[in-house]
Parts: sequence; C-alpha cells; structure tokens
Amino acid sequence: NEVFKGSLNEKGIATINWALPSMPSIPSAIRIKLNAKVLEKGGRPNEGWKYIDYDPYPSYIGVKEPSGYGYYQVGKEINFPVVLLSPEGEPVTGKELKYKIYRNTKHWWHQYDNRRRYQLKYKEDNQTSLASEGAITSGTSPTMISYRPEEDGEYLIEVYDPNNGHTSAFFFSSYRYGSVPGGDLNEGTLALKT
Repeated sequence: NEVFKGSLNEKGIATINWALPSMPSIPSAIRIKLNAKVLEKGGRPNEGWKYIDYDPYPSYIGVKEPSGYGYYQVGKEINFPVVLLSPEGEPVTGKELKYKIYRNTKHWWHQYDNRRRYQLKYKEDNQTSLASEGAITSGTSPTMISYRPEEDGEYLIEVYDPNNGHTSAFFFSSYRYGSVPGGDLNEGTLALKT
C-alpha cells in the first residue's frame, strides 16, 4: 500500500501518520517492511527501508506434536503439551484455552454402471466429525491435552484463545500398528476383464 506521496519540508523532513490496516486473519506475529524513496531536485532517487515487528495478539498459543512424526497408535493415549506465551516469550498463566479435535475419514468404493460389462467407476467421500472438545487453563509449564484415538483416521487438533482469537493447530494420524496410513486406498487399482 502506498502510504504517503508528497514533499519534504525546508529541513528535509516529512512526518507521516499511518494507522495499520485491519488484519483479522493473520496467524501470528508479522514483520512489516516500510520503503521510502526520496527524489532529489535533479531526479536522482535515494531509497531506504525499515522493518517493524508487529504483534496482533497479546499472547500466542503453542501446541507441540509430541511424537515428532505425527503418527499414533489407535487406543493409546496421546498427551499434547500446550503453552500460552506473551510476545516476549514469557508464560501467560490462568487463561482459559479451548480445544477441538476433528477426525477426517476417507471412504472409497467401486461402482458399476453395468456389472456385465464391468464398467468400473471409482467413487470416494471424505467425512469430518468432531471427535473431542474441552478447555484447559494455561500455566507456567505446559498444560497437557490428553486424547485417545479409538478409530483410524486423520486428525486435526486446534487450540484457541476465546478472548484474543489466536489459534494454533496441526494434523496427526492414528492407525493400528502394522497397517499403513492410506494403505487401503487403492485408487490406482483397476479391475480389467478381457
């Protein structure tokens, strides 16, 4: 966005007031770069820039993926550490944070228009459902969200601050050990008949 275009005063100074635009959907802190170009009387440009760090939220949620690879066994409890930090990195205590865990499943099947001619059509469907929700209170050390996935699927854990609007989330999957995530999705397999 162009903020200002005009002339400097007799001392070579221009004072500019600029209100940051509304940024309701940015996920975290940002770095703003301000560029300035001043043209001398002869037309030669002098350019400069400045970076400004901007924190749109008074505190930030952090959720750690404890396994390091996002894969968990069905029926085993998972503990997700959650912290709430100030922009300076200090713990913010006593704040209520809410969480939701969603489960996404993918179903596929073969559909024949005419079984005698074996004209095969591949169909699929995704379904997302709310698997769990609750609230925790932030502390000086990480607060745990415990969850035990009871079914195969891809999951999303989302933790949000209902007061300031900051949200943190990540995906993980849960399958029975010995099976392969998505191993039964035979999209590349076609039934052929001579």
